[in-house]
Amino acid sequence: MTTWIGKLASLRITPLAMLALAIGVFTSYRSEDPHLLWIAAPLAALAMNLLCAILVTQRFRRDTGLLMFHICLLAVVTLAAYGYLAQFRGRVEIAVGQQFQPEQVTAVTRGPLHNDDALLGAQFVQEALRVNFAAGLFREQTRSRVRLASGEQWEFGDNVPLRLGGYRFYTSSNKGYSALLRWTDANGKRTLGVVNFPSFPFYDWNQIKAWMTPGNTPLNLQLELGEKPPRDKAWSLDSRVTPAAQLAVDVEGRRTQLHRGDTLRIRGGSLTFLGTRMWMGYTVYFFPLLNLLFACALVGVAGLGWYYLNRYGVLTARLAVGRPQRNARGAAQ
Repeated sequence: MTTWIGKLASLRITPLAMLALAIGVFTSYRSEDPHLLWIAAPLAALAMNLLCAILVTQRFRRDTGLLMFHICLLAVVTLAAYGYLAQFRGRVEIAVGQQFQPEQVTAVTRGPLHNDDALLGAQFVQEALRVNFAAGLFREQTRSRVRLASGEQWEFGDNVPLRLGGYRFYTSSNKGYSALLRWTDANGKRTLGVVNFPSFPFYDWNQIKAWMTPGNTPLNLQLELGEKPPRDKAWSLDSRVTPAAQLAVDVEGRRTQLHRGDTLRIRGGSLTFLGTRMWMGYTVYFFPLLNLLFACALVGVAGLGWYYLNRYGVLTARLAVGRPQRNARGAAQ
């Protein structure tokens, strides 16, 4: 057993595992659908190599600072591996007045240990949002306000996330207008919903969206917003100021212009255009035990600093300052 632990603690394994980790990170970054083993396997190898080194290296046990550093390094590697396996990254679009629905989140990265039900703990309703632009349509500050399940209002933006249930919601560059629609079927049953159009003002020239009605009738919708955003001066995109837009509906080769409140009869029911709202795109991020990982890293750096201060005699010299010197007989001078 000791022989095998010694072999696993070999320094020859460490650079190979680190090289494999670098290759895994590069491959995962370049791949659209990276396999988790590219990173999880090198991290597991590094953790095993480090654990065995701590067990068999007597020098670590003789130096408290060095031992502290390697234990914290092992904790960082282990927590990073677990976090990578349990991580989640996704994106979602939420219209003003709409409640966040976990099933609407599009997963970009999902670790095999991630619990999808945990997203149910994130509950909020989208309130007002405001995006400031400089001249030339350069996006500056984005502020989004939501109402939590407790009734509390919370405002956040690109660099200050909304934290709910361990998840962090960041505003993204994607935002735009939605058409608020009401569908009434042949039996009189009404369904209310929103259709989000492409990001605005980036796609201000292409506010078109294909949509299937609950009655299975395909439609092509075009939101006509009127004036285009100014490009030669600063301006703000504010959900509290919505334009008097029109909705063009193409169905079965026929185009109909709908103003707010207009109803169009379609096969299987009728469609009512209730007006426009804005939607905000969010990046949803989850990485467990991130604070603990950061704390372990800080303690490890402190342990490494302690080791080097002891090695170069800085701490010993400081402790010696102020001590009374004694002569050969032991008397203080």
